[in-house]
Amino acid sequence: MQTTGAAAATKRFTVRVTPSVRKPGAPYGYDLVNAVNASSGKTVVDATAHRGYVLQYRDGLVDVYDTTTGEPVETITGLPDYATGIAVDSTTGKLYVSGGKKVAVVDTRGTGADRNKVTTVEVPGNVNTGSLRALAVDEQSHTVYVADFYGGKLHVYDGALGATPSTLAINADATPSDLAIDQRRGLLYVVDTSLMTDNPTTYLRKFDLRANNAASLVMSSRDVYVSGLTIDEEANKVWFSSTKDTSVWQIDPTRTPTSPGGNVVTSTLNSGSAPNGITVDPSTGKLLVADTKLNKVWAVDTANPNNRGTALEGPDPLTYVIRVAADPSAGTVLGGTNKGSVFLMADRPRFTTEELPLATAGAELKASVAPTSRAGDRAPAARYSLVSGELPAGVTLSADGSLSGTPTAEGRFDFVVQSDRVLGSQEKFVLEVEKAAPAVTSLSAPATSVVYGKAATVTVRVAPQANGTLRAVVGSRTITAPVSNGSARIVLPAASLQPGTRTVALAFTGAEGFTNSNGTLRVTVAKAKGSVKVTATKKVKRGKAVTATVRVTAPGLAAAAVNGKVTIQVGATKKSAVVKKGVAVVKLTVKKNQKPGTVKVTATWAGSATVSGGKATADVKVTR
Repeated sequence: MQTTGAAAATKRFTVRVTPSVRKPGAPYGYDLVNAVNASSGKTVVDATAHRGYVLQYRDGLVDVYDTTTGEPVETITGLPDYATGIAVDSTTGKLYVSGGKKVAVVDTRGTGADRNKVTTVEVPGNVNTGSLRALAVDEQSHTVYVADFYGGKLHVYDGALGATPSTLAINADATPSDLAIDQRRGLLYVVDTSLMTDNPTTYLRKFDLRANNAASLVMSSRDVYVSGLTIDEEANKVWFSSTKDTSVWQIDPTRTPTSPGGNVVTSTLNSGSAPNGITVDPSTGKLLVADTKLNKVWAVDTANPNNRGTALEGPDPLTYVIRVAADPSAGTVLGGTNKGSVFLMADRPRFTTEELPLATAGAELKASVAPTSRAGDRAPAARYSLVSGELPAGVTLSADGSLSGTPTAEGRFDFVVQSDRVLGSQEKFVLEVEKAAPAVTSLSAPATSVVYGKAATVTVRVAPQANGTLRAVVGSRTITAPVSNGSARIVLPAASLQPGTRTVALAFTGAEGFTNSNGTLRVTVAKAKGSVKVTATKKVKRGKAVTATVRVTAPGLAAAAVNGKVTIQVGATKKSAVVKKGVAVVKLTVKKNQKPGTVKVTATWAGSATVSGGKATADVKVTR
């Protein structure tokens, strides 16, 4: 039998419970976002639509909650009475409910008259009332699996519940009580309590939905009674809670029970606890466990089940908490109690708790307003945006919360950032930018050679590139030159340094942002090359005097700078004289026995401290 109708949307919620902020502390603490007084049953979450569906056992209805606020949205009615199974296909928005001998599908994303349209079918065959205890839906094939507790099998429907269902047999003694599907791998897990046998044993069975429903046994134990089942698809682990031994079990489905070390890791909670509903919160890498007796939600580290702590605790609104379901994309967990409340909890640290580092103008900034990544963090990262205030020029805020760039000016900058997560939606930050420490400069100049009397141009480099003024002490002179982009050209004046190896002291005075620095320039100065010319009397008799005039010059030097000693020789006669301002006049007597004829007058200049020596000759005719 199939019936179809539109569900009424009625609000049945009463007194709003004022949230109390609880922060048990890292790494396990969550905060209460919202709570309402309302009946609670099995709970599933459509993370795509951010909707939580809470099944009401007796009344044939489902309450709908916004998983980003915890606020009630509406109630879907017209569902099977005494419903115990609920599942949602987050890809289509189809909600499935089983109860009595019936299964219903609700089109939660329908439009107009089809919105929340309910289609109900009666499961064929000899089905006991209350036997349809669990549901699961394969979101790839949109196939629905309904556990028949007393029938020892699963009824398999298409997503529209339109065709006659097939069956998936377990065995005659099976009592399937809970189902879960690994959507990523296409694996259906079935909890079989075998309660109808003389020696009840809990079995966890696996069916490969992509391989013709190939069945295998994952584990079995007489020490557990499964009260909650969930899949950690990221880590490929199966978790269930057990009220019999007050523990949670982690099963590795890739291993067998007979593998070395087995395939089970257990984590026993406190004595007196009663673990029930469980869910994996990928945003924190934690398994959350509802503890009905202790009125708390445990957080168990999925990477190390022996690490656990309190996520949230009551009494109100967690008195007799029994169910939790995660919305990974919102970073929230919807929970319910047997005392009549539905609550939403979330992990608060969506912003960094550290102060932003002190930035420096002109230096690259790397910081973040996002919290430090935690071990096991697998949820999509929160996104951040600037709400008000301003960032330093040169700095940008990325969607992942990172602050990057190079601030160009000092100052204090106040700004407010918004996160797209439920808790901690806005936070004020202060970024202080200090004046840049001056860059330390250094000077370099190539060794230079120059001839005395000639000027030379030298390029001096300043690193890093800076602007400023360069001062050079060249002998007794001080020369200045502008520095632009780390380069200055200085001119060494002619005759400013004496021949030899000399050192020129350099001093850089930097513009703002650069230090002053000192350096040296090595200069090798060669003597100026002297040029000697001599003129003499053209004809002279033996025993008479010859007058010789010597002139010494050097490139770039005035005559006044050329001084020294010159020697004149005529035949065997020599005489010395002093060169003053480049000139020397010498008279010497030709010996009486000098042989008549043309005789060379030789002028030899010894040079000076700055000019090299030289020699010149002239002819004189000696007569009797």
